[in-house]
Amino acid sequence: MRKLGLEARVPHNGCRPRSAPGLGAILLLGLAILCLTGCGRRPDPYGQQLSRAMEAGLRGQELLGEGQTRRAERAFSRSLEINQGLDNPAGTARQLNNLGAAALARQDLAQAADLFRQALFLNEQLGYAADAALNLANLAAVAQKSGDLGQAAQYLQEAREQARRAQSPRVLGQVLCQLAGLALDQHDPSAAAAFLAEAASANREAAVRGPWHYQQGRLYLSQGDLSQARDFFHQALTADRSTLNRLGMGADLQGLAQVEEAQGDYSRAFLYASRAFRLYAATHSWTKAQQCLETLRRLNHNGRLGQNLESLEKQMAVGRAAAAPCPPPRAAPTQTPSSSPPAQPSP
Repeated sequence: MRKLGLEARVPHNGCRPRSAPGLGAILLLGLAILCLTGCGRRPDPYGQQLSRAMEAGLRGQELLGEGQTRRAERAFSRSLEINQGLDNPAGTARQLNNLGAAALARQDLAQAADLFRQALFLNEQLGYAADAALNLANLAAVAQKSGDLGQAAQYLQEAREQARRAQSPRVLGQVLCQLAGLALDQHDPSAAAAFLAEAASANREAAVRGPWHYQQGRLYLSQGDLSQARDFFHQALTADRSTLNRLGMGADLQGLAQVEEAQGDYSRAFLYASRAFRLYAATHSWTKAQQCLETLRRLNHNGRLGQNLESLEKQMAVGRAAAAPCPPPRAAPTQTPSSSPPAQPSP
């Protein structure tokens, strides 16, 4: 699944998420705060603590994107603790959402759903419709991973209405891409095409560009138009690379592998699938890496490529063994790459 991302997109994954404002925008916000308190002077105690909370949250997002989920959870938990100590409900909601995205990344669906619901309650009470839409989209990703596609669709329709109410093109575009992905999973290309057409105007948003092109690639692939599918997956890969959406990049590469396999070019398909495997392994996304490994076995056999997969098999076994024994910390109060986005972390 391509998750909507946290504002984890994640997530956007994925719809791929898979999204938070750029680091530059957040740093500019921090600069504005410093200048308002007086450039060259130390900020007030509240401002100092707020800055620490923001830094911890940003560090958590970086770690989560690198696949270091447990370290990310510690950073998010620290930011949550500071925000709660400041009586900052908006910051508290953001970090609850981020902790939910981390829980989803390690497949703890029950904890992820609980954390997203806590964040949703706060954002609804605060009147933050865009953030509430993000929480609902992340709950849809949980439902989709659980196999409850009807519940996922309901959450996404609610998210769509919240995003419209907030007049947020970015969030609305992400939700529509996630809806398109869900429609494709349900073999409804007409509905997917309609959602993508509605999301087209949000394509100028960096966080939407990758998921939109990716779902367009899936749509054309489902219709047998391999040339168009290849073009859209390439554009999705370029867009996701520009925002360093690693899970999105992996899904794009898997899409390209599918196109080449359908074209009968097993060698090129093997190349794309092996790149996706290494990307997932580097980010400790072992479930997705396993899917790629199965694809590589099939391509190697059907194409009679004679490739030695022993090193990849060993990397897979070692990675899974290292991830399995340690229980994750408890947080505070496919053949086609899945369209369910990675959960979206909050900025």
